[in-house]
Amino acid sequence: GRQLVPIGFLNLKHAHSRDFGNAPLTLRAMVNDAWRADGMRFDAAFGQGFEAGMGAWLNQGFPGTVSNTPNMASARLAWSNSQFKLEVDYVHTAINQRALSTVGTGGHTHTVPTCTVASATLVCLQGAANLWTLAGRWQAHPDSIWFGAEYWNKRETGILRSNFGAPDYQGDLNGGWLEIGYPVLPTLDILARSEKLVAKHQLNGINAALVANQAGIANATQPLSSQALALRWTPYHEHQLSAEWAQENLGSTNQSVYLLRYQMEFSVGVL
Repeated sequence: GRQLVPIGFLNLKHAHSRDFGNAPLTLRAMVNDAWRADGMRFDAAFGQGFEAGMGAWLNQGFPGTVSNTPNMASARLAWSNSQFKLEVDYVHTAINQRALSTVGTGGHTHTVPTCTVASATLVCLQGAANLWTLAGRWQAHPDSIWFGAEYWNKRETGILRSNFGAPDYQGDLNGGWLEIGYPVLPTLDILARSEKLVAKHQLNGINAALVANQAGIANATQPLSSQALALRWTPYHEHQLSAEWAQENLGSTNQSVYLLRYQMEFSVGVL
């Protein structure tokens, strides 16, 4: 069935239940906030805290494209004990005529332009994407300070098709973030996050420079970064109120984000 793709820790949490309302730049660039797909997965525990799993998927969205046949595979290896949790994940997905999407001063979008409609300004990628993540978390006991980190790598390879030509393409995104949570009181937490994202694009072929300019990736190698702080109050287990601030450094443009969020957890059971 449809489910969140098992890659990293944060992608497996619904956006409304995350510690920060503003998703990391890395997650937005890699999978557009969150990645869901239709598929099946198998996970097994091997003792001593080790787990492994694999899955086959029919991916219909970014960073892949719409398909009528299974076009994605995943694998994971994890280890945990009472304090540590570590996981390595890998996903491979085919890309069939997807408009090239990058993160820049315009932030992110919830839809990717379609390549099924002819356009003189559209650059379309035919190829594949490979994503690796390394995620870890440490907490001595449930009421103590905790540290979490995720590193993401995405490599897209294939052909960029435009009205100027069809050069070979390789795009690499490397990014990650470090998060810290400190319980000031049993009902009050301070959270902090810092991240960095770096892009690299290589094109080889006729009119490669023109295609790079058309795709908006000619000067897209400047590192992006962000910092975030949150004060979270939990008067009851099911209710949380948080005040949040984030500063995003997007090359030549900086922007600040302020959020006041109320979250309520609930579940519905069927007898």
